[in-house]
Amino acid sequence: MTLEWGRPKSPEAYVIAVLKPLGLPVVPERGDGDPLPSYMVTVIPGATSDRVTLCALVQVNSFDATRDKARIAADNADHALMSMNDWDVVTLPDGSTTTAIVDCKMWPNWHEYRDPRVKCYIARYQIELRFTF
Repeated sequence: MTLEWGRPKSPEAYVIAVLKPLGLPVVPERGDGDPLPSYMVTVIPGATSDRVTLCALVQVNSFDATRDKARIAADNADHALMSMNDWDVVTLPDGSTTTAIVDCKMWPNWHEYRDPRVKCYIARYQIELRFTF
């Protein structure tokens, strides 16, 4: 007999849903010429699961035209994510809902981006998502 454990929702989708109300574009990939300011949300390899909870490390890149503005965007994203109460229900971009625990693993830090005209801060968050059916 096999057990159906369900599946977790996407950690990227969770973070995108939390950041969307900030009013800036939030994408999982950034292309040359994408608008500024914006956020890029990426799951870092190494997520773990006990078949009940998915623990994923998610990186949030905050982009803008100046270092000061990029820092403000990063601070706003950090505030939005760290203001989430444990197990708040969030509506994802696909219309489904999920809950998560958010923990900051790396405060927003300056990062030299490949395009010198784009300024970037990076932060990392552990997102713990429950499996659902």
